[in-house]
Amino acid sequence: MIKTLIIIFGLLLTICSCNVKSEKPTEIKKPSKLAVAKSIPQEISIPSLLVFGLPNPEDEERYIVAGLYHFRYRIMGGCIIPDSLHNSIEINNKITDSILNARLGKNWNLKFENSVDSLYSIDTISINIARKNSYVSHYLKQEMNNKKNWCYYPNDPTYSSHQTFDKNIRVITIESFGRVNKINCMISYLRATVNLNTKKVVNIDKTPYIIH
Repeated sequence: MIKTLIIIFGLLLTICSCNVKSEKPTEIKKPSKLAVAKSIPQEISIPSLLVFGLPNPEDEERYIVAGLYHFRYRIMGGCIIPDSLHNSIEINNKITDSILNARLGKNWNLKFENSVDSLYSIDTISINIARKNSYVSHYLKQEMNNKKNWCYYPNDPTYSSHQTFDKNIRVITIESFGRVNKINCMISYLRATVNLNTKKVVNIDKTPYIIH
């Protein structure tokens, strides 16, 4: 009888132990890359390089290349600045330099300027191809002497080169300050698509529109 009770008691313990569910340890999830990126201050994730002085021809390319290098290039303007502001800018640029040194290497500034020079050279070649195109040059002369046409007048047109998905194709925009419906505004009045391989203009869009 005692043996029977011992066997029954053992069976009950076995059944109870089987019914108890084992608790799994709490799983700690790693934060996503997006969450980590959001938690990093902007001045560390995308530091800024502050420069004083007058604009120069390669500034547009510097803005573009800086974006590719994941930092902000900012021209503050002017040459004379108070000592307090100069000191804070110097501290900011030293921090930016240390961050970019860690990311890109100690010669990051040289790499940056070489990339700027290369892009500037490509943009200059593309703009010259558009300038020398017979249709573009004729259109500009015609419109600059015809102030009534389109109700605007081109004035000191500026040329800008833009990248496309094809590294050999650039779009040159020609813009000018003009007047539309008695309102002075900036106008894009010509876009020329340039093929760098053939060094020719392959398409021209001459529909003018106001740049807001």
